[in-house]
Amino acid sequence: MSKPKAKSCSDTSNRDIQVRLGQSMHHKQLYLSKAKEIPGSFAIHAPCPTNHDALKEGAETEADGRSFEVLLDVVSAILENNTLFIEPYLHQLLPAILSTLLHSTLPPSHATHLRTSAAQTLSRLLTQHSTTYPSLSPRIMKTLLVALISADKSKGTREGAIRGLVGIGKEAVRKGLVEGGGVKVVGSECTPEETGPLVDSVMTALHVLHPASDMPESLDATNDTDTVTMGQLQDILGSFFAEKLYGDKGWALGILGSIKQQN
Repeated sequence: MSKPKAKSCSDTSNRDIQVRLGQSMHHKQLYLSKAKEIPGSFAIHAPCPTNHDALKEGAETEADGRSFEVLLDVVSAILENNTLFIEPYLHQLLPAILSTLLHSTLPPSHATHLRTSAAQTLSRLLTQHSTTYPSLSPRIMKTLLVALISADKSKGTREGAIRGLVGIGKEAVRKGLVEGGGVKVVGSECTPEETGPLVDSVMTALHVLHPASDMPESLDATNDTDTVTMGQLQDILGSFFAEKLYGDKGWALGILGSIKQQN
């Protein structure tokens, strides 16, 4: 009598880290721990959690939000596991990250946290692998820029694009928000006193260009030099976000200097 066929390492690793929305939170947490522990001898065939497909179907409830938190944690855990050779499978991880960043209907209670988490995961992925794949960052930047400036995109999609650019770094923020005109696009769609996650994401990006002052001093509209600075901010950032810097002269000059330094 022949012995039962043993499961391959590939079968085992697939079983351990494939995660779907329909599974219980207990199972997702179990798979998260497995993703951190799977030894490098396992040949991972499909390490990517399937939230890319699930997002296409919709993710609008709090339960969906909690599920996607774990799904992103699994992707992050895979990246943190130094014994896994994942470079051939980066194309499977990226859709999960980008879908979370750019999907328009994430549950409101989790949306900003999910997008921030996805941006942090993207940052980790690029830090680890952009040297091996130098075209990776520019390609992702292009995808995020299109999502940021294209007409008829939702506020959630624009927010995710900005948070993704922040995750890539200062140069991506400069190219996307300033050179690409993203900050003006967002500002043009904001009402005069608007607040919320989208506005917050732009302010976070501006902090990446240059940190705000510890003891801010306002620009003076009666001072000729300050008037020139205010005009430059308007030209580069548009009225909505330029006005948010008028109360911090040092921050405003720092951002302008950072932009000019790169040009």
